[in-house]
Amino acid sequence: MLTKRRFFASALLALVLLSAAACAQIDLAPYEIPNSAMARITLIQPGLFLIHHDSTMNDGTVPTSIILYQNGQPIFSRQFDNDGDWRLFSTFLMSEACYGYVLADHGDPTLGRLFVRLTGSGPSPLLQLMDHRHSVRLMNFGIAFLYETDTACALQLLDWQGRLKVDYALDPALRYSMLGSALLADGTLRVLTVDRPRADSGESARMILRTFSNAGALRSEQAVQSPYIGGSSDTVAFDSDGGLVVCTPPLADYKIEQIIRMDAQNNVLYQKTLSAPKTVVGISGAQPSPDGSVTLYGSAMANSRGLFTVFRLNLDAQGNVAALDVRDFTTRATYLYAVRLDALGNAYAVAQDYKHPIAVVPFDALPVCDNPGLIFECPVPTIKAASGSAATLVPASGDIAAGAADDAYNAAVLVLKSKTAGSSNSDKPGTRRAVTDYAKSGTMLTLETGGTPAAGDEYEFYPALGSAVCALNAKATALVVSATGAAAVRCIGHDYERHTIRCIAAAHTLAAKS
Repeated sequence: MLTKRRFFASALLALVLLSAAACAQIDLAPYEIPNSAMARITLIQPGLFLIHHDSTMNDGTVPTSIILYQNGQPIFSRQFDNDGDWRLFSTFLMSEACYGYVLADHGDPTLGRLFVRLTGSGPSPLLQLMDHRHSVRLMNFGIAFLYETDTACALQLLDWQGRLKVDYALDPALRYSMLGSALLADGTLRVLTVDRPRADSGESARMILRTFSNAGALRSEQAVQSPYIGGSSDTVAFDSDGGLVVCTPPLADYKIEQIIRMDAQNNVLYQKTLSAPKTVVGISGAQPSPDGSVTLYGSAMANSRGLFTVFRLNLDAQGNVAALDVRDFTTRATYLYAVRLDALGNAYAVAQDYKHPIAVVPFDALPVCDNPGLIFECPVPTIKAASGSAATLVPASGDIAAGAADDAYNAAVLVLKSKTAGSSNSDKPGTRRAVTDYAKSGTMLTLETGGTPAAGDEYEFYPALGSAVCALNAKATALVVSATGAAAVRCIGHDYERHTIRCIAAAHTLAAKS
């Protein structure tokens, strides 16, 4: 039986993913970027990618360079001398309209770092920092960074004119890393850091959320997780109101993800653990909304079983699963892939095995991870007639989805199951009649000509093969006729003798209750 079960208690969310034994490798050629092996890629918006080549990472076969691709064609490129005054340091992305590269001094401390924006007319210097900062986060309003020396530490904020907006001293006895930052519409700055002891003092690292007023004063300081048990691949995202979601793999088990959701008032809405049996699960993208819901993107893989998938997981404000969409990403790169988001929030599966060009595949272009070899069999759903004629049937109220579109149930088959007392219907139980048309107005089914259905006559409803017009009920114990259900399944077989239908998941978006 094919199921997508979710065990989502207060502490554990388990995803049971399909076997991918029947999946074939995806052809990555249409999505490849030329000469991009061993390169770093910045996803800006659909079709617009920035590639950073470092000759020291590719044995000098490709020079240190920046190449901007639009729809597969290079529209800007520049090479850099590794021995010059400036060296190519990295790329940056603030928004779909503000991106570029970073140059660092090559031995001259008076130069520092130079942020160069790419525009339609070419590169344009944006801001020069006169020293190297320990940890930098770029945002539309400027740069938030941790300044750290052996004797002093500070959390600072510069606008893009180089003006210091926040200068908050930190304890130099600790080491810091910045996980995320956000500036709210009222000028409030929120920064999430990990604070670690410099020496083996017996103290644990802590995840700290600090909030600053628009005047730069510290407003609050709160431990989000104490002790900090996260790993090196944390995913942090703020919503527009200042709430945030933190996804982090614990050091003790890299195969799972912890999820912490907080609102703008620093209240923890929920803490969950995301896992899948014998599968490595990772979250690499998050899109939280002020209402508490969040969309998570990630991967689930089991190399030994040939399972290579990516997923889009929607959680409501209570941390319950609202929807789950699983896509196949079986590639030549095996497990060397990840889900990444561009500046507009579009999701891509990115394959990078260092032997072939980088491939960037839009999430929605990937095949749904359906496996016809795994079948969900269930009793056929039934409907009752409210009225009818020799060529029509109007179902009883609520028996089928009132909002279904015209033609939603065309090519289905009705089988008379039983007749109500006093029915004048001339059809015998077991009579099959095909649905030739469905009209949304009046929820009327047009049938092959036959007996006139009487109010209360009961019919088995066999959906058209290949259609997805049935859904799991609220308890996931049976099917109901609903072309609008969130738990849609696709019909792949009828068994009239056993009164069952066979289905597969339509798109792995089966809703679940906690």
